[in-house]
Amino acid sequence: MAEDRGATFVEDEVVRIKPAQRILDLQSGKQVPYDIVSFNTGSEVPLSGVVSEGQKNIVPVKPVCNLLQAQRFILPP
Repeated sequence: MAEDRGATFVEDEVVRIKPAQRILDLQSGKQVPYDIVSFNTGSEVPLSGVVSEGQKNIVPVKPVCNLLQAQRFILPP
């Protein structure tokens, strides 16, 4: 979704926010400058009773990090 609008998708985790400098420090050690930032603090979907062990054709979209897994499942390289 972000790439369709000209943004760059970065698969990483923010470990520190430097609002005065408008920089995000990432777990990988990289820094990302930003003008505007939005964070999804996440939520989870309980899957007990929905997904059996070994079932790979159901990918919950919450937490949001599962969206990338879902995309890879739907649109394999």
